[in-house]
Amino acid sequence: MDQVRLMTGLGAQARAVPTDRRPPPLVALRTYRFLRLGVLAMLGMLTVSVTWHNLQGDNEVLDSISAYYYTPVQSIFVGTLVTLGFVLIVLWGKTSAEDGLLNVAGMLAPIVAFVPTRNLARCDLLARSGDEIQIDPTPSTLNEACKAAVVNNVGSYFIVLGLMLTLLAAIGWYGRRQDPPWPWVSRDPHGYWWPLAGAWALFLLAAGTWIFLPETFYAVAHFTAASLMFVLIIGAIVVIAREKRYGIPMLDETPDVQWGHVYMGLAVTMSVGAVAVGGSVAAWSHLTEHGDYWVLAVEIWLLFWLAVFWAIQTWDRWNDGAPSNPV
Repeated sequence: MDQVRLMTGLGAQARAVPTDRRPPPLVALRTYRFLRLGVLAMLGMLTVSVTWHNLQGDNEVLDSISAYYYTPVQSIFVGTLVTLGFVLIVLWGKTSAEDGLLNVAGMLAPIVAFVPTRNLARCDLLARSGDEIQIDPTPSTLNEACKAAVVNNVGSYFIVLGLMLTLLAAIGWYGRRQDPPWPWVSRDPHGYWWPLAGAWALFLLAAGTWIFLPETFYAVAHFTAASLMFVLIIGAIVVIAREKRYGIPMLDETPDVQWGHVYMGLAVTMSVGAVAVGGSVAAWSHLTEHGDYWVLAVEIWLLFWLAVFWAIQTWDRWNDGAPSNPV
């Protein structure tokens, strides 16, 4: 069996890894395809839900997609982000860099879903005119009910996330001590431990802020998590572009320059376009006083191109499934 030498990310150690390619089992390939198609379906359902809401009666267009958390769109908004996060984590990238970036991005998606975009003290319920409405329901106040939902969702997520990260650390430690070591842990140790370390760092920062500075967490968690999630996704697309441009020797994948250009073009379009669109809409809003919709414009831009990337990569990897020798 042919062997190639896999250099780790730091170039400090090389291991012999088989490159024989076997077609993925049919059931695994079918599962892979439907997971990818499911993300496109959820993004499409979010688009339909927001549009439907805006077309009902005198409903105002809100200043961000995230603001629809407090409308009938809420369930689909939360479900879409949780589904996206789950699939980003579950699907195994072809290289450790791609896999690690998408895993951490997926870890952030539920925080975007569970933490509302605005000040929880107001609970942000809006009248049809766009003005805040003031009500005093009993027996508990409305903002207490909203805050209770966020505390419950975020607390549950952090508890389970902490347990899962602990389990992954234990599996990695145990797998490395076996004779022989478990391949998926030991084959590329940097690819296993560096993303896990990054996930732990973000988890400790977020959970610590939530416990000790809850009001700060509620104020900044949504925007920070959403921004970092898209930065990581764009970074993963850049990595995928390089994989296509230079090939993946250990998977016996040859370079494909055209596909590399497609992916790099998507990464540039998402990043540069978001800045250009956001700045243009912000300037237009300031000059015309038609409302501050730059966040909405940036979110629409990024989600649209995320869907385009996902559709293109689904087509590109339609027959691949999980890589035979993932790194």
